[in-house]
Amino acid sequence: MSQWLSPLPIRVLAAAACLGAAAFLVGPLRQERTLHRADEALAAGRTAHAVELTQGLDRRSVQYRAQRLRAIAALQLGDLVTAERELRRAVSSAPNDWSLRLGHAVLLRRLNRRAAARNEFERALALNARLTPPVGFVRKRTAVR
Repeated sequence: MSQWLSPLPIRVLAAAACLGAAAFLVGPLRQERTLHRADEALAAGRTAHAVELTQGLDRRSVQYRAQRLRAIAALQLGDLVTAERELRRAVSSAPNDWSLRLGHAVLLRRLNRRAAARNEFERALALNARLTPPVGFVRKRTAVR
């Protein structure tokens, strides 16, 4: 029997494969946990700590949520320009998230950028047809004959 077909090398290869899979899965879980801690810090009023926790999150699965969290933190601090920038980045990372687009539209409206706000709201409405317009937004009127 060949040395490569003996049970020991097969077990070693299987163990190495399992370790590789575990290492592959640990990264996303660690970032999910960090994002959860940042969310808790923001809810507890520790805004600066929440923003600090989100700085190193770069996995695609958590990136747009970290950007949304930074936007909420900027809103709590009264920095509308930073909040808009972070929401714009989040929308570009997750273009099919209607709630991000709606939040971005509301923020653009607060910044008095009405045309951009209307366009963003229309995109959110295209993603979720049952969306109710927030205060200050009016759906396009259709002619009734």
